[in-house]
Amino acid sequence: MNNKSNFYYDAVKGIYLNDNIVKFNLVSVPMSQNDIEEKITLISSMTRFESMVNFLSEELKKMKSIETSKNETTSYEKKNSNKKVPIKGKILASLEKK
Repeated sequence: MNNKSNFYYDAVKGIYLNDNIVKFNLVSVPMSQNDIEEKITLISSMTRFESMVNFLSEELKKMKSIETSKNETTSYEKKNSNKKVPIKGKILASLEKK
């Protein structure tokens, strides 16, 4: 693995359970053919793994809720912008008093 200060992982390669120990394998997909696939394995107890999954599930629900509210706002704005404004009349001439 390269010495990097940040790690970005794209996929889960596998989750293994053995005697209440969970091994959770994450990988980063290479960006080019010259890059190698980086891997990390998280090792935890079943209870800690379960709390992590529950936390991530709740965060995902929050994110989806935010996206839904953004989409509703956007669709409302689009509906309002598509409404035709009735033409009340045209000004044919205008005189300014000086």
